[in-house]
Amino acid sequence: MASPRSQRSQAETQGGRPKSRRPAKTKSGGTSADPAPQPAFDDILAQFRHEIERCDNSDQPTLFETLISRGVQMPSPKSLTDEELSSRLKEVIHALARFGVYLTSTDHLSDRQLYAALWTDVLHVPGPAATARGEPFFLDMVGSGFAEDIVNWLRYYADDESRALWQASFPDEPILPREKPPFDRDRHLPRPKAPRRPPPKKG
Repeated sequence: MASPRSQRSQAETQGGRPKSRRPAKTKSGGTSADPAPQPAFDDILAQFRHEIERCDNSDQPTLFETLISRGVQMPSPKSLTDEELSSRLKEVIHALARFGVYLTSTDHLSDRQLYAALWTDVLHVPGPAATARGEPFFLDMVGSGFAEDIVNWLRYYADDESRALWQASFPDEPILPREKPPFDRDRHLPRPKAPRRPPPKKG
């Protein structure tokens, strides 16, 4: 069986739409400028199933197609030098933010790994309807529900409560010690602006 990251080339060869890891998830409330909270394991699986159903029944253009239509070039990662790729990644991240799509949980990935994941899998999902309503939409890079992402979530992002819940739910499964992610990107990523509060009424 092909890995999720290799399915794009097969889909193109067969004339179909590339399959995706589908890490996308919306943030509850959709108004805070803070990063999306890290969900419990059951929440990840529930959101993953919801996204599969939504994507499989959507005729909306994909995020990749939307970027292209807005003039954002999306060359293959193999065609770019490291310097070119980092610059292109920054442009893609800010272009996504301009139409309300934000990345989170990226600190375990190098620039090349992140751009490759976006180019190959992550952006090949229909654009979120939430952004049309002015709500932010988060692409969580460890939110796909695949085993690799669950391991990385537990290793780098999950808080003590979430790690304890996961361990209690799966006592026979080993859990890696928490580590500091190898990169420092998330805190510099674009985030939605907090809504302005109306001034208090006088008297």
